[in-house]
Amino acid sequence: MVNHDLGPVMALLGGGLAAVGLSRVTRLNAIVCYFIVGALIGDYGFGLVSYEGEVQLLAEIGLAFFLYEVGSHLSLKKLAKEWRVFLSLGPLHTVGVSLGVGVLAYFFGFSVLNSVLLGAVASISSTAVVLKMLEERGESMSPAGQSTVAILLFQDIFAVILLALIPALSGSDTSQLLPIVFKTLGFTALAFVGVIVSGRLIFKPFFRWVFSQRADEVFTASALFSVLVVAWAVGPLGLSLPLGAFLAGVALAETNYSYLIRSELLPFRALLLSLFFLSVGMSLNFYFLLSNLPALLLLTLAITALKVTFGALALRLSGMAASNCVKVSFSIGQGSEFSFALIAALSLAGLISQSDVGMFAGIVGVSLSVSALVATLGGVLSRVFAKPVHEDQVTPGLANRAEVVIVEFGVIGAELASAFDAEGIPYRVHDRDWQRIAEAKTQGYNVYFSDPDRPRTLARASLGEVSAVISLLEDSTVSLALVGGLKKVAPNVPIVAATASPSLLETLIELGVERSFLKNEHTAELILKEALTALGYSISETAQAIARHRARKTGNIGYSELARVA
Repeated sequence: MVNHDLGPVMALLGGGLAAVGLSRVTRLNAIVCYFIVGALIGDYGFGLVSYEGEVQLLAEIGLAFFLYEVGSHLSLKKLAKEWRVFLSLGPLHTVGVSLGVGVLAYFFGFSVLNSVLLGAVASISSTAVVLKMLEERGESMSPAGQSTVAILLFQDIFAVILLALIPALSGSDTSQLLPIVFKTLGFTALAFVGVIVSGRLIFKPFFRWVFSQRADEVFTASALFSVLVVAWAVGPLGLSLPLGAFLAGVALAETNYSYLIRSELLPFRALLLSLFFLSVGMSLNFYFLLSNLPALLLLTLAITALKVTFGALALRLSGMAASNCVKVSFSIGQGSEFSFALIAALSLAGLISQSDVGMFAGIVGVSLSVSALVATLGGVLSRVFAKPVHEDQVTPGLANRAEVVIVEFGVIGAELASAFDAEGIPYRVHDRDWQRIAEAKTQGYNVYFSDPDRPRTLARASLGEVSAVISLLEDSTVSLALVGGLKKVAPNVPIVAATASPSLLETLIELGVERSFLKNEHTAELILKEALTALGYSISETAQAIARHRARKTGNIGYSELARVA
């Protein structure tokens, strides 16, 4: 009987369990914990396992399944609809950060090509970490949150392109760089078109047949086979296994079974991806990092500062408000999971040394660990740049641009404002809390200070500058004064109201506000439906707008499933 050595396998599986446990106990980012454990079991630690042979292959497959996950959440329909935002904010931020960090790298003695590549790698932020923070702060649907998601989506695709370019640039003559870049991009585009066509012509009927067999093990095997066969098939074009897996995700997303496929592959992806992060940790020399700790921390601070500063300046060029630029740039001021794959690719291509790999991996790891702190600092600074405006300072709008007025900002008000903004319906939010107004401004909402029962507010309605009023007030005195005033000076302006008080609800209905609701998790959608109907939308138009609103919400949630990595 053959005596197989299970030591490396046990070390990797045990290391993964230890990393998860360490993350739970210390509340550190799970990726950082994988690095720590990987460094302990690797060649620079106790030497329990070496990053070579099967371990290297498993790590690459783990990265491939992560890229598959990214590709499977890429909505081509959403991309086609929002391509202007996608191709404005994303490239501006990427170019701005790449320029700033690239100059720093050149200052430290790297070649022009290496400086450009390192700047490009530094420009990419952690999709998983940022989306998790947006969800925790309830900002996923805000204008600033949507801008952040657009930038992250561009960065993910940009990272995949970099993964294709870096191996091709290895050992290349400077005069041949442009031809190599165009050739690689051409092959990537050809592969992209090929997998989209195969997704429609091959994978759709294939998985329809597999699903009809009603055999779970067959479906799981088919999902694994499909990802790996597409990843392998792009090899003759000179494209890597991870890039092929990304394209496989895009192709399988075109089928009706993409969610089931992701569910079946999730355990494999989680296990193999943990091996990838452990393998990155194996390349870290803790003695080297600790002996160079001051330099590591200073470089992390410098790169983060450059990324935030140049990112904010680039976004400002797009016309984004200063407070939003600050908030978004600080939120995406960290490194990315992709950075480790790109650093490894740069090392394999002979573009950076092994000691540089350890230093850059350490910088990314530290930046990921302090992401929440940096984002919090950005939130504070963004409120400094926010300029809350009193309604008296706003020039009255024209009658043909009459606005929906939302009285009092909050969770429901934010969702409604996001929906109106997405539908191109002019709106403004009135609130009396200056701090809440400043916070809403940093998120990109159109919010002003105003007493809702003041004559000027009512006068705007009487002049035809208000298309509808949505009251979310809980103060019964102010709410009744607002409704009573509107009934007198602008009886034709539709009023929709929501309250948590049953007694106030009864009073509003008695005053003739028939579109009144008790606040719950479905209130925003009900109000949106009534407001659109009051604005003259037909039944079919209203239904389509509601469907788009739901799609935006579920789209954010779907893409945010990537946050499970963190």
